[in-house]
Amino acid sequence: MSSAAARGLTVAPAAARWLTVALAATGLLLLLHLYFIRFRPLTDALAVAICAVALAALAMGGRPGRMDRAGLAVLGIACAHVMSAGVLAEAVGLGEAFAAARSFALVACFLLVARLALAAFGEEAVLRAVALAGAASAAAAAALHLSVADPWLVRMMPLGRPVNPIPGAGGAAAAALAGLALLATRRQAIPWRVVLAAGVAAALFALVLTHSRGPLLGVLVGIAIVLWRRQPAWLMWALVPAAFLAASALVPIEHFGRAAVCEEDDFLLCRPALRFPLWIQSLELIAAHPWAGLGERHQLNAGWLNNPHHVLLSLALYYGLPFALACLVAAGLLLRRAARLPDGPGTRWARAMLGFSAVYYAVESNPFGFLNVHFLFLWLPVAIVLATEPRRA
Repeated sequence: MSSAAARGLTVAPAAARWLTVALAATGLLLLLHLYFIRFRPLTDALAVAICAVALAALAMGGRPGRMDRAGLAVLGIACAHVMSAGVLAEAVGLGEAFAAARSFALVACFLLVARLALAAFGEEAVLRAVALAGAASAAAAAALHLSVADPWLVRMMPLGRPVNPIPGAGGAAAAALAGLALLATRRQAIPWRVVLAAGVAAALFALVLTHSRGPLLGVLVGIAIVLWRRQPAWLMWALVPAAFLAASALVPIEHFGRAAVCEEDDFLLCRPALRFPLWIQSLELIAAHPWAGLGERHQLNAGWLNNPHHVLLSLALYYGLPFALACLVAAGLLLRRAARLPDGPGTRWARAMLGFSAVYYAVESNPFGFLNVHFLFLWLPVAIVLATEPRRA
């Protein structure tokens, strides 16, 4: 394990070799599934592998650092909340409570595994793996799409775990911004710079082909953060919340103003988002079940209109209004910590992905309830923020 391990999770030397192999295999499986292989049983196998590596590391002497313990404590409190809701709230039930607790446990295990991988391989190697795998997937998906469909009238379906273009766009954004963060450091050899630049272009092109407006706006915020020269502290605690609020405001603006400027419904900017009625429906249900919610498997409607498509509404609907407010506070503390981190490719990428996620989750749903590419564009950046020591004041 590298010297970075001494500042966070550490394991006994005898276990380091086995653990490194397990981390590499789990990381490879994660990238293959999220970017290339769409096979639902593989999702379950990957979740088991993540939890098994995390528990094995703890059993072999892994010692979570202070920020790891804080993150685990938060997720532990979340588990206690949903389990009590399952016992006390008739609308939730124990089945929903166990499903939520399982989701929180998977996030906790992933954060531990990501922390170990960062210590074992280094931030730049992790970013390079995300950038190259995402770029290869984006190039293959774009080539397939261009060969069978009109690229401007039909949305591109990504390869791998995502089952619709929106999370697929999130995976492309994670790869593009990882490559851009590495290029921004100017420490890459010229052959690597050429490969990374081509990968960034491929990922951004694929993102455009998904016609996903939220991720497109989010990646613009991410690019601005990566390329911002001096990374001032307010970049996190001012720009990211502003991006979230602005993206949230676009939904009612689109709902009431689209008809005034659009004659047809089938193009990128004029395609109806259909989110505002879901927000109203969600607010009515939250008002009826404010404390415990209805459980993370509750569906508003059939098809893709089955969730609120806004992170705060989703968290309040699924887990209760107090839980959503607690997550808002935790997000603020995370941004505060991210603002105090030293500059580097890993921290630039983590900040950029937090900015991207702020826009993404203004129009999308629950970051806890399933295993998909948000483990790369949200939870991996969170792991980097928790793993990096802030600058001294």
